[in-house]
Amino acid sequence: MHPTEYSQFLKRWTEKFDPEQIWLKEAGSTAPTESAIRQDWQKNVPLSTPEFDHQARILRNQTQAGLIYRLLSGLDTFEDTVRVTTQMAESALDASLAHHRVILDSAFGAPSNPALTILGMGKLGGRELNLSSDIDIFCVFAEDGETSGPRVRDHGDYFTRLTQQLAKSLDALTVDGFVARVDQRLRPWGSAGQLAIPVVACEDYYEVHGREWERFALLKARPVAGDRDLGTNLLYSLKPFMYRKYLDFGVFESIRDLKSKIETEVRRNGRDQNVKVGRGGIREIEFIVQSMQLLRGGQIPTLQVTGFLEALSALVDESILTADDGRQL
Repeated sequence: MHPTEYSQFLKRWTEKFDPEQIWLKEAGSTAPTESAIRQDWQKNVPLSTPEFDHQARILRNQTQAGLIYRLLSGLDTFEDTVRVTTQMAESALDASLAHHRVILDSAFGAPSNPALTILGMGKLGGRELNLSSDIDIFCVFAEDGETSGPRVRDHGDYFTRLTQQLAKSLDALTVDGFVARVDQRLRPWGSAGQLAIPVVACEDYYEVHGREWERFALLKARPVAGDRDLGTNLLYSLKPFMYRKYLDFGVFESIRDLKSKIETEVRRNGRDQNVKVGRGGIREIEFIVQSMQLLRGGQIPTLQVTGFLEALSALVDESILTADDGRQL
């Protein structure tokens, strides 16, 4: 059977945009390179916002169609699929950031320090985005200050507006669909916190208020757009929070409590047989690997990686897990 028989999305897209399947069988049959993905998205930056949003969805849908076609045709591996999906999300974030920065700068002037990093969390941070994944992010700017005017805004206001607009361009549902669902709830203070905060406030938050589950969340944090050097330096400063230099036996109790809360929530919602969150499911396997990263990562730097498969491989290489356990997981 043809791949369009297995995917309603691919069938609808083909009927509307590629009825002869010329694109699918030519350009769409080969996975794009990272540079090609980035170039395609950057072409949209100078457009008006309505046209940017429209073209972003057209590009996302075409990329998605190619991904599904190649996966169902056996042309791509699962690793190919998550690579392209992740790179598309990063390129979309960078393009949306650049587009809305130009608009805000024309209204308020440029910030005295324009550096902003977008940290990817979850599957985005781990380079593991699948075709239906949300993108989890939070935004951090370099320092407090003001824009150059004429309508002066402080950095908190400017970067919050920038974060709101870049997310809206990606996750607003239009007649063309959406680019990605953007989730920013993993930021400091969660939904009650500012959408963008300065580096010093971010560092202070984790030092004073950071909770055990936030150590798990930060394991997958990675700069994915904006000023990546700023993000890399920030995450380096947060390593003592994530990875304890000495084995802290109090961590065992925290992990037990967190695991108990997860299991209680799963049972309450009747999802104990769910392949994702149920017993022996994806979340439980990730929890095992991440717990070992937290416990031993401070002493073994090779465990300080964001991807699940990378971490699992490192645990086997360091003889923390047996090769057989690694294969089973």
